[in-house]
Amino acid sequence: MNAWALIGMTFAAAAAHASDPVADCRKAHAADPPAHIACLERALGTTTQTRELGAPPAAERVREMDVEIVGTSYANGFGVFQLADGQVWQETEKTPEAQRLKSGQQYRARIERGTLGGYRMYVDGVRRMLKIKRVK
Repeated sequence: MNAWALIGMTFAAAAAHASDPVADCRKAHAADPPAHIACLERALGTTTQTRELGAPPAAERVREMDVEIVGTSYANGFGVFQLADGQVWQETEKTPEAQRLKSGQQYRARIERGTLGGYRMYVDGVRRMLKIKRVK
């Protein structure tokens, strides 16, 4: 038997015993699309073998954080969110007026880093995910 055949059989045996993260996420979060997306991003992040130069090991990176939104405003349909710790985040996609957060109201939220480097914010009581970027 040649070496390539042996390597192929080894990978096939390993794949047969590995769980399918896509199927696992679909099963666990079928009724909650934002949670399903977050699950998929986490699953992809654990299997990624690449690492940026100078970046801390994966175990040391912060993948999500709980925040408090203390100020909300909109400019040209893009939300701008002031956090309690002074950070400012802005939406990267416009929000229809009927789905915007109310100005003058505080919100609890969770910000997660996506696999490809973008950020998503999940606001308590809001059914949709907000794509955001940090501006301050």
